[in-house]
Amino acid sequence: MWLAFAGWLIAVLLASLASGIAVTAGAGSDGIAALLMGQLGLWIGFVGAALVAGRFFGFGDIGAGFELGLAAGDVAKSVLIGVAVQLLVVPGIYFPLLAAGVDLDVSGPAVSLFGQVSGPEKAAIALGVVAIAPIAEELLFRGVLLRGLARRLGDGGAVFVSALLFAGTHFQLVQFPGLLAVGLTLAWLARRTGGLASPIWAHIAFNATTVALLW
Repeated sequence: MWLAFAGWLIAVLLASLASGIAVTAGAGSDGIAALLMGQLGLWIGFVGAALVAGRFFGFGDIGAGFELGLAAGDVAKSVLIGVAVQLLVVPGIYFPLLAAGVDLDVSGPAVSLFGQVSGPEKAAIALGVVAIAPIAEELLFRGVLLRGLARRLGDGGAVFVSALLFAGTHFQLVQFPGLLAVGLTLAWLARRTGGLASPIWAHIAFNATTVALLW
């Protein structure tokens, strides 16, 4: 568990460093290049923490240690779960508030991001969001953190606490309830299947649905 916290902290520092390098090279501090570099630093930190955890706990091969293999039928089920969480669960969480007239602008940041880019930049963001972020985040939050928490709190407590931390570390107050639901789903899949393949595919499907809706 301490490796997960250390890995997250190092990842944040790497993100800041990478963004700083981009800005020093001439990119705008609020520009897409600085954002992409920052995300790349963050993902490198996440994956690095998982690699260190694998070496520390002696299971060596990261694919075998985190059980990344999954049958085609189970991949399809995981993808359906990810899409359902995006299209049904998350909107259901916010519907009562939106129906009451509360202006939440849940998708505002994502819409703003995709609205200011096009062409290669848009494709690069989509690739990172769909293909890289789910793997990196699952390795850290469900591969390292969740397993560490489960040893101390049991499955139920670990699923809940890891989901809280997953949602909280995105630093998006309005999106927190939706992210919590996503975190609970992915952590439940990880504990239910005993590996990361199912939550990774569900996470990919969730993010891909988001990108498709915004494209």
